[in-house]
Amino acid sequence: MNLELQPLSIPLRDDGQGGLRVGETRVNFESVWHTHQQGARPEEIVQAFDTLNVADVYTVLAWALRHPQEVQAYLKRRETEAAALRQRLEEAGLTPSRDESAKLQAKLMTRYNERQRQRAGDAALSDG
Repeated sequence: MNLELQPLSIPLRDDGQGGLRVGETRVNFESVWHTHQQGARPEEIVQAFDTLNVADVYTVLAWALRHPQEVQAYLKRRETEAAALRQRLEEAGLTPSRDESAKLQAKLMTRYNERQRQRAGDAALSDG
């Protein structure tokens, strides 16, 4: 039996903004890679991002595993770009700083915990 082996093209495309998208979808490489790094199998990644197809995910992951230096350089570049954008947005007052976000989160958690205690107290009164 003669199999005609053909090279596979890597289903990654430049999104025009410095990012990589998988196949013809809007799903970025980072999402697929980080989901894989968290232990998800390609089939689970497709369940999480239902516009993907499993063959593309396997091909992208195979490429990434064979090119770890390129993947790390890409991810580092994207993190640097995201940090710079976050900084510009904070300086322009369009998004809260990390400190402001942490304070807001703490305030919301305090309020949530108070409401949980209040509900527990109300439930105890109605049982008694």
